Amino acid sequence: MVVVFLGSSVSVVYSQYQARTLFIEMQRLKVSLDRYETEWGQLQLELMTLSEHSRIEDQAHSRLNLVTPKYNEIIYIKQ
Repeated sequence: MVVVFLGSSVSVVYSQYQARTLFIEMQRLKVSLDRYETEWGQLQLELMTLSEHSRIEDQAHSRLNLVTPKYNEIIYIKQ
């Protein structure tokens, strides 16, 4: 009876230890997830900023020396 009681006690202590260890790991992973979600949001904002039409047009003018054609220089192709 004493052996069963001691075995049961050790089992309870071990399971509590595992539960605490897993809880600590879960909290650490939640913090990491929050950081990654924050970074993901910042990257989404950066992507929207970089893909705005006005920014693309400004880059085309400054980096590639492209110019907007005049109205009478535009040719429309119908299919």
